[in-house]
Amino acid sequence: MKKNSNSNSNDDTDGPDPPDGGWGWLVVLGAHVSQALSLGILTSCGPIILEWQRFFNTSLAVTSWVFSLTALMGAIITPFAAGVASKLGSRPLVMCGGVVSFAAFLLSAFATSIEQLFAFMGVIMGIGLGLIYAPSLLVIGIYFKNRYTLANGLAFLGICTGQLIFSPLFVYLNQKYEWEGALFIFAAICCNCIACGALFRPLKRKHKKSSQMVTAQRVDDVYTEVDHGIAADTVDGRGQTYADIEEDFQERQKAAKGFVGALKALAEAFAIPVCVSNHTFSIYLICTFFLGTAYFIPLTHLAKKVFDGGLTEEDAAWLISAIGAGSFFGRGGHGWFVDKRYISAQTFMLICVIFAMVETLTFVLTNIFTVLMVVCFLFGIHTGVVVPLTFVIPRLLVKAEQVPSVIGLTLLIHALGNAVGPVLGGWLYDITGNYLIAFIVASGIYGLAAIFFIPVCRFLWKEHRYGPITDTTSWRQPEPTRRTKPRVTQGTTRSTTMTTV
Repeated sequence: MKKNSNSNSNDDTDGPDPPDGGWGWLVVLGAHVSQALSLGILTSCGPIILEWQRFFNTSLAVTSWVFSLTALMGAIITPFAAGVASKLGSRPLVMCGGVVSFAAFLLSAFATSIEQLFAFMGVIMGIGLGLIYAPSLLVIGIYFKNRYTLANGLAFLGICTGQLIFSPLFVYLNQKYEWEGALFIFAAICCNCIACGALFRPLKRKHKKSSQMVTAQRVDDVYTEVDHGIAADTVDGRGQTYADIEEDFQERQKAAKGFVGALKALAEAFAIPVCVSNHTFSIYLICTFFLGTAYFIPLTHLAKKVFDGGLTEEDAAWLISAIGAGSFFGRGGHGWFVDKRYISAQTFMLICVIFAMVETLTFVLTNIFTVLMVVCFLFGIHTGVVVPLTFVIPRLLVKAEQVPSVIGLTLLIHALGNAVGPVLGGWLYDITGNYLIAFIVASGIYGLAAIFFIPVCRFLWKEHRYGPITDTTSWRQPEPTRRTKPRVTQGTTRSTTMTTV
């Protein structure tokens, strides 16, 4: 049979495969620093909140709204940033996010009321965070496939770098220059996000069929119907000519680009069709919200909890740094174990969620600095595994083409939990006058996350999906049984496997 010479022209042209190295490691470096300058600062906010509460003479719940608004605005911007990044690339968004974050810190240094901090450090910084966070993670999936979990973990290590550096750095700068001067210096540091974004060089992507090719294909289909016996002037027995068909087709294309098309695009951007059709992923989103809520309660309120217990601000800052140090091991090491298939991603995550639940409860049982340092280090290890795997598990639950929108929705739900956590902890503190109930509730929320994550694990175990993927062919499926070709002996016309009638 003669092969159609035009068949290749109708196919999408593929760009290069993810290099899994090379320039990709510089992309990982840029993502690492970007995470340090965005979420790294946000998760080191304990000493800053303590200082703002004293300066503005506000309640802890009100002061906690500053970084809750940051997380909330980041949650709102994140899915839009993920959608735009899939079209324009991550480079321009991360560079713009660096400029916005610089402006947020600079304006916050001139704040004279807590309401101004809500606007500058809450809203504006949240916009910058959303522009940096999702694009700097999505670009990892473009450059890495087989080593995705390792690269993703190294990028997430930036949060640990931020926790290690910025919490004690703020205490030092606050003692030397007051909190206003500290924010001036933080603004200058955030400018490095612009250089990080410049490292996100785009790779060639797949090209979609042009509208002319689609129209030509539709016309070819019409002529094919004519060749099979349909009248040359009509195609469906209702008197429609070729021109009528093409006109109707173009009108439907225009309608699709209108209001209905916009609603469909919006629903796809928020992965609504995936949530409706994939119930396992919907359950996982509930787990993601609980994980985001429980994670931010200790990070935000641990500094004040130990300060009320008699420790100094420097001690509180070093405890946050201990969490960051532990996260280095968790975030940096988990990818190697999962990529080598020593343990499945879902099993690793479930074990670490249970350990984080126990460690969160331990925070209220002691106020001895050395014991707290050990607990904080272990808490950092286990949450350092949980947070990056939170965005690896969705890749095991959905198809490859659904990954960008699904990751954006997962980031949104997780960030909403981040916004609820600080306010919930501050509200419980204002009601009870201590942190006992707040940390017990945080531990219970980790328990709820584990409960909702168990059916997700059972589904993945049943489907034999164990590791990070970017397409469905990477799932570990049973090998199909190979059928051997029957042997035919010389001089016979029948296969040796055929039976005699």
